[in-house]
Amino acid sequence: MEFIYNEVDITGQTSILRVELEQYLSGHIDTITAVFDDSAGDWSKWRPAVGDRIQANEGYAKSGTMYIHSLEPRSNAMSLKGTSLKYLKTGHTKRWNNVSFLQLLKIRAQELGLTPEYYGITDQTYDYVEQDGGDLAFLDELCRLEGCGFMINNGVIRFISLDYLESMDVSDYTLDAYNNRNIDLPYYTGAVVTDGTIEGKAGNDRGERVRLTTKQKLQSISEANRFAENVLKYANTSRKTGVVYMDQLLSEFVPGSKVYLNCDYWQKKPVIITRIRHDLYRMKSKVFFRLAKEN
Repeated sequence: MEFIYNEVDITGQTSILRVELEQYLSGHIDTITAVFDDSAGDWSKWRPAVGDRIQANEGYAKSGTMYIHSLEPRSNAMSLKGTSLKYLKTGHTKRWNNVSFLQLLKIRAQELGLTPEYYGITDQTYDYVEQDGGDLAFLDELCRLEGCGFMINNGVIRFISLDYLESMDVSDYTLDAYNNRNIDLPYYTGAVVTDGTIEGKAGNDRGERVRLTTKQKLQSISEANRFAENVLKYANTSRKTGVVYMDQLLSEFVPGSKVYLNCDYWQKKPVIITRIRHDLYRMKSKVFFRLAKEN
């Protein structure tokens, strides 16, 4: 494994006790936790600081540049925790008139110091949009309403639509799960989105429905209905899921990978990797997935 601190490879200069890299498809940003032996006091001399850059690589598993967010000196050990975004709590109070979805994504991406990339995103125009709070929370809600999510890695924020993920071809790789845990719940049949005045609906009420109250002022029933349809898609991504515990490092897997799954419960099912936890020290991976649609 290679561990880089402020652009310097320190792999041979310190004893590594633990390195865990956690990567997400959406709903969370990537994190890294690294623990080093400090019995010789090397880390105390180096004086690590919040905001310093760290990076870990093993095979195809690459963290990209991450930033220290917390330091935990312990007895004879130093623990570093970092994320793929330097500043997590930045926020704004802002109002826009006659602005597009892609304009908002670009504005917030650039102010976070990130380069935006778009996959299957359909642009929309809003008469009025208001933000009052954190930038990540604002982007997260806006993306859910428009049927997409985002992931941040190595200075790039990728906005990816749910439809784009579903339309991807399944790779030839099959994940054989011998140690796994699954969740198999009925899909939601409907969704309701409202701002307290206008209400949009999607699906039907023959089963369980989800409901979202948004702070965004809805412009029309048609927009509210579009949001409800997207919220229904997003909510259903958490209904049929699972996690696989591997005794090897699956470094070729990344969030968004689409593969076949074989386990005792599901056979030859296409799944989308939603999260992966690489233990780069013990060379093991924990893979989280959701069922993909079958053609």
